[in-house]
This record gives sequence, structure tokens and C-alpha cells, in this order.
Amino acid sequence: MAKVLVMAYGNFRYFSPVSLEPYIQMFINSLVRNGNTVMPYIEKDIQSDKKFKNYKNHYIAYRNVKDFNPDIVFTFNNLMDERLLKKLDVPFYVMDADTPLYWMNKELIKKYNEKYFALILNTEISDLLKKDFNLNEEKQIFIPYTTDIRAKNIDQNKDITFIGNFIQSQWDSISCSIFNSKTNMLEKENIMRKVVFEIKDNFKLTNETYEEYKKAFQNHAMSKNSLEATIGMVHTNYIRNSLLNSLVDLDLNIYSTSYSLSCIDYNYKLYSKCHYNTVSTVEENEKVYNESKISLSFPHHQTKTGFSWRVCDILATNSMLISNKTEKLTQFFGDNVVTFKDEKDLKDKCLYYLNHEDERKDIVQKCQEIINKNHRFENLFKVFEEKTGYSLINSDIKGQIINTTRTQKILDKYNRKNKPV
Repeated sequence: MAKVLVMAYGNFRYFSPVSLEPYIQMFINSLVRNGNTVMPYIEKDIQSDKKFKNYKNHYIAYRNVKDFNPDIVFTFNNLMDERLLKKLDVPFYVMDADTPLYWMNKELIKKYNEKYFALILNTEISDLLKKDFNLNEEKQIFIPYTTDIRAKNIDQNKDITFIGNFIQSQWDSISCSIFNSKTNMLEKENIMRKVVFEIKDNFKLTNETYEEYKKAFQNHAMSKNSLEATIGMVHTNYIRNSLLNSLVDLDLNIYSTSYSLSCIDYNYKLYSKCHYNTVSTVEENEKVYNESKISLSFPHHQTKTGFSWRVCDILATNSMLISNKTEKLTQFFGDNVVTFKDEKDLKDKCLYYLNHEDERKDIVQKCQEIINKNHRFENLFKVFEEKTGYSLINSDIKGQIINTTRTQKILDKYNRKNKPV
């Protein structure tokens, strides 16, 4: 049995004090199921609007972790407290949640490099980790895509479902910089076109183009990372809107966050397909996918060859996945996953498989078999043990969650308020 610290920001705590991003929750659940003791260090629980209270909450959480004395630390996107890096003589594994563009506390990876390792899904970031973070091959562990979601035999009352975000961007910041910087408008327009198309085609800017941008926008220039992320988000939104628009005359069901939906409220037909109940928990995702005949996964600016965590979630259920084609998808699932080329191809394939139920169910069964064989968290834990020597599978021991003081208070308060009458 290992004592495991799992560090994450916890964005889904905005929706509910007991909600975590489904993948993080599944990771924790699987560790516990396999006999480990887990302490979740959720930054969203510890933060406070008042500076003194914020400092106090972080200090208490730090003491909780010290008393817990973990054997291993997993950190999503490198959420980190430097005091823990200094004091804990254990390995720290950065989980490949988002592209390194979004990793936090990047300077700490180099400063405490001897303690750091990376668990990554896609080979495409390997060179970046070596170049920018000094995490060479011996510090990189390639892990399988995984899910803990299961197939449930419930009524499939939805034809087509998309769960995902329409990402809010800082486009207003870019617009302001265009009008406020002193460079003439034509030059700014030309450099912005170059920036947009370079990020669209390559997912990143060359240093030469960024230097041109900085010269044109001067004091109003965004950082290179922020510019790449912002344009990437805008492009992702454009693709998702275009693809979903092709399906608005079908039984399309869109689940997203309330703040994300504001990105499409100008499109009445698309907006009318949205459900306003947020699907955030593992159980909610599992239910919605199982009751959907077809579920969709779309391209994202963060990755070219990989795919979303949601892909394995869908493939584990009774829903048939239709996705954009990527190298990893073909590598892991061969021809068993239905892919599309463009809006017309997406709609044609949705209509075809809605009208050919036997073929759809056959595909679903084959994908479930591959998931159960290769893409469960136990597969990840076996790879981890082979590479590190740490065993995370202890089926004869009962695991448990030990929350930090702050998290436990929040959970207790929530449970008291929601106690059945």
C-alpha cells in the first residue's frame, strides 16, 4: 500500500464543492480501490479571498501533507507548493493533463529537477520536455489513456451527444491591443494574420514571428504562451461551432458549462440544443454517454496526434464514438473507431449509424473490449510499477481517502446542508 498525494487545481469545484474533473476523480477512486491511501490536495479548496485567511489555509494544508508523509506525489499540470518540494524527499510526477503550455510553476521543475518526472500520453511533447524543462527520456514515462467509466444498460433516449467546453478566451485583450498600440493599423493587421495562421497550422509561434508581433504591439503585446493559448482557443471554438452547426436539424444534445455557453448564445439554433444542467461528475458523464446512441469528440488546439480523455470515457460505454482522426486513435483502436473528415462527412456518418443499429452496436462492443483490456487505470498502474518499482495495485488491502483539514470542513458543511430530510 502506498501513501499518495494527488495535487490538482480543481476547476470543477466551481460547480460543486464535491466535484473534481472526472479524470482526476477517477484517478483517485482507482488508487483507493487498489488499496492505496490518498490525500487530495485541491488548490480550489484552500484558496480564499482574504489574504490572511488564504495564507492560513495554505499553511494548514502544508502541515497536513507533512503529517501525511506521502511516498509518491502526482501533480496535475504541476500544481505545486515550493515548501513541499523542499521538505518532501519523494518523487514528484507531473500528470499530462494539458499541454506544457498550461503547466503551472514551470520554474520549479528546473530548480528541483532531480525530484521531477513526467507521466505523458503523447510523444509529441517529449522534445519540449527535454528542451524547456530538462526532463530527459529517463524522466519521462509514457502511460496509456485510461478511464474508470463503465457501460450501463439504460434507455438510450438521445441520438447524438457532445460534452465539452466552448472555451472563453482573452480575445478582447487582443482587440484592445490592436487599437491601443501606436503601430499603424495595416502593419498590425498583417502581423496578426501571420500570427493566427501560424498558430492554426503549427499550434505554436516561431520566435521570429513573435518578435515581429512584439515590435508591432510594443507595451500591449501578450506573452508568447498567452498569445498561443488565446488564438488556439479561438480556433478550437470555431471548429466546434462549425461541426455542431452541421447537426442542428438532428436530435443533438450539448452539455457544457454555463459560462462556456455564452460563447455560442449568438447562434440560436445551436443554443437551443444545449442542456443547462452541468455534467461534471463521473456518474453524470457515465449516465449521459450510456443514454446516447452516438457521442462526439472534436479536435482541440492542444494536441495533434493524441485525443481527449473523453474518448476512452465514451468507448467504455454503450455509446458509439465519432471523432476526428488522429495517429493515436488509429494506433490504439485501429478501424474500430468511426472518424470524420469534415462537417458533411460527420452528418452523413451520424445519419448512417442511427439507421444501422446492428453495425453501431457491433462497433460499441469491439471498442468496449479494447478499453477493458488496455485502457483501465490498472493498466496505467502496471506501467508505472514496471518503470519505477512502486506498486499501486494492492487488492488485499482496503484503501482510503484522507482529506486536508480545509477540504474536510467544506465536505462536512456540504453534507450537512444536503442531508436528506
